[in-house]
Order: sequence, then structure tokens, then C-alpha cells
Amino acid sequence: MCSNLRLFGCYLCALCMLLGGLMASQVVAQEQQTVIALLSDGRVIEGDQIVDWNDEKKSPRINGQVLTDANNPARLIYRRGVEVSRPVSYVRFANGDVLAGRVVGYVPGLDSGEDDARLVVEVAEPVGTAREARGQLEVWSAQVREVVWDAQGSRGDLQPGMVRLADGRELMTEAIRWRADGLRVLGDSRVTSLTFGELAGFSLPAEQGASGPFVDWLVHARPERLIQSVLLSNGSVLTSGVDQTRLDSQGKRTERETVHLVQPIWSTRRIRLPMHEIAVWSIRRADEQPMSQLPHEVLTQRSATGYAPAPQLDRPVRGTVLTANGLASTQGIGLHATTQLALTLPASARSIWGVTGIDDAVGGGGCAMLSWHLTDQTSRLGDPPWKSGYMLGSGKPERFGPIDTGGKRFAVIHVSDGHNGRPAGADPLTIRDQVNVLSPLLRHDTATPPDTLAGVMPGGHRWKVAEGADRMLVEYTYRVKASSLIPTFYTDKGGVTLETNIQAGPGSGALYFSLGVSGKTGDHAIEVTANGKPMKQTDGQEQLSLAGRNTEHLAQAVYDLTTLEPGPATVRVKITQPRDRPAWDSSGLQVLSVAVRPIIEGRPTGTPITPNVPLVELTPTQISYTKVESLEYGVDEKGEPLHAWGRAWPKGVPIWGNKPRISYAIDPSHRRFVGVFGSSVSRPLGPMVVEADGKVIAEIPSRHQHLLYQVEADIPPGSTVLTIRSDQGNAQGMVIDGGFMLD
Repeated sequence: MCSNLRLFGCYLCALCMLLGGLMASQVVAQEQQTVIALLSDGRVIEGDQIVDWNDEKKSPRINGQVLTDANNPARLIYRRGVEVSRPVSYVRFANGDVLAGRVVGYVPGLDSGEDDARLVVEVAEPVGTAREARGQLEVWSAQVREVVWDAQGSRGDLQPGMVRLADGRELMTEAIRWRADGLRVLGDSRVTSLTFGELAGFSLPAEQGASGPFVDWLVHARPERLIQSVLLSNGSVLTSGVDQTRLDSQGKRTERETVHLVQPIWSTRRIRLPMHEIAVWSIRRADEQPMSQLPHEVLTQRSATGYAPAPQLDRPVRGTVLTANGLASTQGIGLHATTQLALTLPASARSIWGVTGIDDAVGGGGCAMLSWHLTDQTSRLGDPPWKSGYMLGSGKPERFGPIDTGGKRFAVIHVSDGHNGRPAGADPLTIRDQVNVLSPLLRHDTATPPDTLAGVMPGGHRWKVAEGADRMLVEYTYRVKASSLIPTFYTDKGGVTLETNIQAGPGSGALYFSLGVSGKTGDHAIEVTANGKPMKQTDGQEQLSLAGRNTEHLAQAVYDLTTLEPGPATVRVKITQPRDRPAWDSSGLQVLSVAVRPIIEGRPTGTPITPNVPLVELTPTQISYTKVESLEYGVDEKGEPLHAWGRAWPKGVPIWGNKPRISYAIDPSHRRFVGVFGSSVSRPLGPMVVEADGKVIAEIPSRHQHLLYQVEADIPPGSTVLTIRSDQGNAQGMVIDGGFMLD
């Protein structure tokens, strides 16, 4: 494994590559924009352009100063020629990122829950998506904190729990839930359903939107890993790992432009963004957290002139870009004198670093002072460990830190107007005393790894690391078939144990795994226990092994929890790897899913709806994949019993072949069609539809192996033929307990 210095150098090379091609774009090459950079040692350098970003054999420079020096890398880079606008519609995420675009749909998770549910966003130019996405991007709804459909004409910021309607009305809510065409909100002891067209925006209630403590396994794994946050011309702010960024080009050969390919933690796919549309880069180590993400409370907010705007997180009090005496950052805190803002520090906090100065938006005016206080009681600040001088709009930015947090509970920022003792020539008007704290970073102690998987994968907060946290490394690796970055785990022969608590019983469902391999041939092994007793997979195997599997394979396994004795149960998953210690150069275990799911989606009891008239008692009127007289219910085309979740389903109708279809006559007494759709083979079931006289009455989404889906659909009066079909070639599936209901 690389030494820290060598590894850090690798990331700096990646940083060079991620902005490589900046000058290769013809558009950018013709612009002579002023570029300002802040180095780690506090020096500020300025030039007309960045040179050699597009040459992997050279180091990018501004006026001869290397920006990727391992001992003194750039922290902030600002291209002042790029005009940034505030988006009219956008999505704001738990990590402070903003995606300019409009939410147009909601896709529920596999268990109809929120953990892996997605929102469909029509992204705003110049942000692009994968070519096949056609301008739409799916984002994890669990990462969303605020959505705005129309920011024009709004009456101020959204408060936590506020829903703003398109007609101007505002509702305060206790809970907000997504639905296919909008929201369901709880407020004033009643539930209200709202469509997308009725909404102007909302912000989640404080309890529902709380991001919780700072948890980032990447911090523990590679604290020196570099994280970049970029601000685009359309107001989007995107955060991703420098080493995960790729370069690509698009357009005709004579008009090609260089684009970033990045994937923030909230996105299900990579995002394409043109290099020349990036206005600001903020770069930090993985063990540094933007302090704008911390819980906060305003202690003091006043002004001699009566103009006392509230502090702003990740944006200035006025304007669109966080600037300070010529510098800029994507994340920070905007303040106006006089203000005291308390930030709650986690136990892992060790030191504070950042830059501050007067906001460029006041045009060279303004005069203020800023101090940091560390305390256990916000009512008693004491002497500050750091205090600026008089900061002037015409002056230079001031760098603070590292400031040792000393184990204190709160860090308090105090901005004063410096009215007494203002230097000669200073702006006499306190209305322009507008201060920005650029990229204030909290350095964490990484000696003790977190004890949950919150933030690592969908539903990760439900799992705690019971044993072996210090024997586990985590990163994200790209899985080509999924077109996405996947959380990837490395461990050793001692292994790591994950734990979750469930309520066992008929409706407890099953523990479902979907796993892949990154890098070399797989060698991980997984054992599952419930209340200390080993569990078997539904196929009878006790151990799930990835030995011998390569990157093309997808391992899926199911453990039926309904077989446990009813009552509280502790489920443990132990992951081992035949290594003396975890190593980045070993095979990685890609975790696409590890979750407790219903055996049948839509049926918490795990049993299908029983039809009054089962299909297995009827003869099809038409069938495309075999002769009608040879169709045998309950078995597949090879004569093997239909299996799913480790159970045989004798009342199943097999479906296979190239674009298969099967039809049944509808009696006038038939009111509804019911059936459970699934796959009994290793490959997923493709999408299917149920039709009545050619009209679609039910759509079955593509299902992974083992995942079953209950359908219940009304039959239009007068219908005579029911057809089940798939447009997929080489389809393979079944309908369990399919049939007609008479009422």
C-alpha cells in the first residue's frame, strides 16, 4: 500500500487531471479570465489564466506557481470571468450541494420505502447527464433537504417544515412524504396531498431533515483523500472525490469541449459538466468537514442601522458567490455585523481552518472584525483563541487556523462592526459591514472510526458496525454495468460484523444481498446469524462466497426472516477476506444492496392475494411461447419447479421466450386481476404489462432475481381478453397465484 505521501501525490495527480483540458476547450482558450488561487500556506497568487492543466506530463501553474505541489496544494481557485446566476428551480442536499433543475417525478424504493427511493430531476444547462438519460437525472431522495420549483417572487427563504404553494400560500408541516405525482404533508393534524404543479417549494422539518453527526467512512479510510466542490455558472454546487473525476469531450471534432464526469454521493449516475462553466473550486482533505454543515444557532443579530440580515450558510448575505477580498469558495458562511453564530462541534473535532474577509459585493466598502470563541456554554464566550484585525473591503483576506478546538462543545463566530477604533479612511457606514467566512473547515480525529454505515449506502443508518470497525476500509468504485459508483469494502480474515435489529414474524420479510466485485477476482465470504444462530440462504447454503467471481458477476442471496421465532431479533452479517490486514490492492466487495425487504412488495404478510378464479384452473386462449396443450403450470420450460425466495410455487404460470405473451378469456363476473410477478432464474425479470382488450391495466417494473411484485388491477367493464406480455427478448419469469377476483 502506498505511503501517505505517495498516496497524497496520487490524488494531486488526479487533481491535475480533473481540471486537465481546461485550456483545451476552444471557448476557454479564447477567454482571458482573471484566476486567483489560495495555497495551503496562505499565499494568494493571481494570473490571467491557468496553464498546463491539459498536459498530464506537466503541473498546472499560475504565473509559474505550481497548484498541485504535494507540500502546498491550492485550496481555493476562483475564475472571475464566469458569471454565476441563482437558479430558479433547484434541489438542495444534506451535504450542502445544490443541483439546478426541476423535480418532475418520484420512484419509490424496492420496498416502497425512502431508503433507496429516487427523485427524477430535469437538470438545467449547462449541467448534462449520461447520454442515455436525455437530460434527466435520478437522485437519492433520502439525501434531499429542500426542493424549489419556482424561486421567483418568493417571500424569503424557506423555513424548516415550510411548504410554499404556487399560489403564494405557506403551510407549516410536521412531516413530508413523497408520492408519484407530488407530496403528502402532515400539518394541523391532517394529511394534505399536493401535486408538483401546486408546489413552489418546501424545506423538510428540522427533525426529518437532520443529517446527524458527521459520518464518513472515507475519512477513516483515506483522510488525505482530496474532495472537490465546484460552483457552476447556473448556481449548481457539486461535491465529489477528486480521484473519482474523469475527463471526457463532447461535440463535433472541430468544436469539442472538455467536460467533467463527476458523481456526488446523492446522485445515482455520473454528471457531465463543461469545464469552462466552472467558476469556483474548493478543495479539502476527506478528514475536513465544511463547518456550514454543523448544527447552528444564532446568538446575536443586531445592527446600529437596523439592517441586520440573518447569517447564511453556503452563500453570502447578498449576491450569489461567497467572496472575500478577491477570493471565493463554494461553501462557507455569510454574516453581517453584529452577529454571533454558535456551531455545535462533534466529539471528533480537533481543529478549525479557513479564510475570512469583507464580501466583494459591497464594492470595496465595509469594515468589520471577526473572532472565534471555543466554549462549553454559549452564554460565556471568554477570550477568543483567534481574532482578526480591522478587515476592510479594500484590504486583504485573513487566514485563521489551525485553531485547536480543545474538546469544547461549541465554536462561536463573532462578527463586530468595529465601530470604536475604526482606522482612518474606513467605510463609515455599517450597512456594508458584510463578512464572508470562506471554506471554514473542521479537521476530525480519524483514530476512532464511526460505528454506523450512515451516508455510505442507502439504508446504511440501519446498520451498526458491531465488531471489527478498525479492520474495514471503504471507498467508492465504478461498476460499469450499473453505470454508477458503488460503496466498496475491504477487510481481513478477522472480518467485520454488521448488526441490525428487526421484529421477526410473518411479515418480517427477508434479508436481501446484491453484491459485486471490483478489481481482482472476488475472495470475500459472508455469514449471517439471527439471535446467535446461523441462517441458511433460501437455496440452502450457509455461507455466501464470492470466491472466483469476477467483475462481470453479480451475487444475490436471500435469507428468509419469516422462519424466525416471532419477536425481537438481532441479525448479524460477518464479512471476511483471506488477508492478514485490509489492503486497497485486494479485491473489493461492492455492496449494491443489503437490506431487509418484504418477500412480496405490496404484501407485508409475505403471502399473495388469493384469487377467486386462479389462472391455473383456466386454459389460455392464446400463448406465444409453447403449444397450449403442452403448458404445465408450476414448472419452467425445463420441467423444474418454479422457485423464488427458496420456495416452490405450484400455482405459478411460467413465462419464457422471445417477447412472450399469454391470454385468458374474461368473464363478465371478473372484476379485478391479481398476481405476483417474479423471476425464478439468476437473471432479472424484465418489465411486463397486463392488458385488458389491449389497454394496459398494470405495469410490472423490472425485478431483480428473488424480488416479487404484487399486482392488483381493476378490469374495465365489458373487457373480454386479458393478456400478460413482455417485450423483452429471452424473457424468463412467472406469475404466482394469478387470477380473477369476483368482487
